[in-house]
Amino acid sequence: MTEVLSQKAHDLMKSNPSLFGLKFDGYVDGKIQYSEPDEWAIKKAEIDLAIFAEREQRNFEREEIACGDFIIDKRGDLLRVTIDHFGESIQAYSGSGSYYLCSHGGCSYSGTCGHLIKMDALKDTGEYKEGSCWIFHENSSGAGRGVHSSVKFKVWKEV
Repeated sequence: MTEVLSQKAHDLMKSNPSLFGLKFDGYVDGKIQYSEPDEWAIKKAEIDLAIFAEREQRNFEREEIACGDFIIDKRGDLLRVTIDHFGESIQAYSGSGSYYLCSHGGCSYSGTCGHLIKMDALKDTGEYKEGSCWIFHENSSGAGRGVHSSVKFKVWKEV
């Protein structure tokens, strides 16, 4: 049954195994192993993946820059937008943080905000890049209900 399960579904379930009833099975080559998911867990993962896909679609539909998007700066470094409107600028950072994938497209962010880049210095490349993000399992908020995956975000270039 799980042979047809996508890698994204496996990764999503492993991001919060207790939500899907997965049990710790030990370690293989230093990596945690979990029990195989049952049909119930697979259905729950499919619901979450559908939520990710729906929200990713909103990234394809919007034209403006948003939190979670990527920027290739003048030096060629890859940054990620942390705050999408800071006056005439956005903030972007090359480090890690937590990106909650919003229902309206884009993200909210928790972490170091980075440096300012003028919005009028950014050009949409027409490309997309996978970026990590999370949602609440089955759209039901609460402590310990986050599940992680990745979706495609716009790529911008600083000119």
